[in-house]
Amino acid sequence: MVRMSKYKVKDSVVNKISELMFEVLGRENSKDKFIDSMNEVLSPVERLMVGKRLLVMYMVFVGVDYCIISDVVKVSRATIAKFAFLLDRSTHIKYSLSVISSKNKLENMFNQLLSSVLEPGISRSNWKTGWKLKRRIKEQKQQGF
Repeated sequence: MVRMSKYKVKDSVVNKISELMFEVLGRENSKDKFIDSMNEVLSPVERLMVGKRLLVMYMVFVGVDYCIISDVVKVSRATIAKFAFLLDRSTHIKYSLSVISSKNKLENMFNQLLSSVLEPGISRSNWKTGWKLKRRIKEQKQQGF
């Protein structure tokens, strides 16, 4: 049995973990098939453990501070250092993470462009949607994904 932290992780973070697992390890034709096969093979605790490990590696790869990683993913700094070391020695994971990182950069650029168009204070813009988008972009920058 895997030892887990007593602290709960937000559902949005768990969803991001699942998406990251698909991007890095997915060899199935579709996301649904991959999730089904992972559900058959791994217990929920094991899936979360593997996902957290990949998420820590991704956040280290994009340069997120260890304190932020520790707060978001609910892991110790020693765990972060361990996976930073493993990432440094890895080639396949590093390549996969660079592909994912470039996709996220394009997505972030599009979100920032959309935010500038829908920014609160501009005439004919929806303030509620603008502020919501602005907060989401700020949260993504802080968390690194």
